[in-house]
Amino acid sequence: MKIEVKYFNIVQMKLDKKKDEIDLKPGSGIYDLIEKLAEINGPKLNNIILDNNGEIKSYIKIYRNKKLLSDYKVELSDRDTVNIFMAVAGG
Repeated sequence: MKIEVKYFNIVQMKLDKKKDEIDLKPGSGIYDLIEKLAEINGPKLNNIILDNNGEIKSYIKIYRNKKLLSDYKVELSDRDTVNIFMAVAGG
């Protein structure tokens, strides 16, 4: 199945790209996707998205088909779009 991954703000800047298109096995989830993205983008992707325990950092926000995920144990579907942001605060 094909998944389109779009990067925004600081994530986009650090990876120096706007998107990837990934092929995953049916039944794959967000962590499977991140593993595949790390194969393509190298360890810098894990440094941006994952903490020292291999969990998604609290300030990383992931949307699936324009819907913010609060549980990353969801199964992805063919042609899903996943958006990855780093929450930014300031004034």
